[in-house]
Amino acid sequence: MATVEAQPRRNRAAVISIALSLLLLAGMYWILRESSKEGSSAPVAHTFRIDISGDADTLTARAQSGVPVFKANQGDTVTLVATSTQPGSLHLHVYDRSVPLVPGSEVTLTLEATTAGAFPIHWHDPQNLMIHLAILEVQPR
Repeated sequence: MATVEAQPRRNRAAVISIALSLLLLAGMYWILRESSKEGSSAPVAHTFRIDISGDADTLTARAQSGVPVFKANQGDTVTLVATSTQPGSLHLHVYDRSVPLVPGSEVTLTLEATTAGAFPIHWHDPQNLMIHLAILEVQPR
């Protein structure tokens, strides 16, 4: 008779164990889902600084050694702050946004990052020479 009573106890223990495991997994899923929503839903404001100092040869050499990558997510506000010793313009390609540069002054270019991808940021001098300064990388949200 002892073996007959032990079988239902083992079944109940297994059912309780499975139920507790499912409850634990459901709770973990809910917590992780809520935390991932919080991290991706709110847009963020980013400010990136660009120094355009030196002549065209200096800027070209700097670009050849590697340019910074500015990272944002779709929906974020991006502000580029540039100081320059050279006249010309700061241009963000694909978004097709430009701001004229005044030597010795600080200029800003602000936009909402609506399009995902990697976009070059260039300096265009008055003779239309173009030098690569940085990349704006926008991740999909």
